[in-house]
Amino acid sequence: MSVIQGETVDWMPWVPRIDLWFNAQEIRETMPDQFEGMSVEDIHRSLGWPKVIRRPKLGCGGSTPAARLMASSGRLTRSA
Repeated sequence: MSVIQGETVDWMPWVPRIDLWFNAQEIRETMPDQFEGMSVEDIHRSLGWPKVIRRPKLGCGGSTPAARLMASSGRLTRSA
C-alpha cells in the first residue's frame, strides 16, 4: 500500500511472470526436463515463488491463436 500511496519503501515484492515463459516452452516443445509434466503452479512451488493466477481472456470474437491455456489445469493445448 505504501507504494500506491506514493511513499518510499525499502523493498518491493517480485512476482515473476513464469506463465509467459511456460507458454512459450509448451508451444515450442522445449520445456526443460526438470519441469516436464509440471503445471505453472507446480513450477512456482518447486522454486519457492508465490502463487500467481492469471487467466486468459477468452471469447473475444473468435479463436485464440495457436494454443489456449486451459483454466482447469494451467496446461496448453493446441487449437484445431
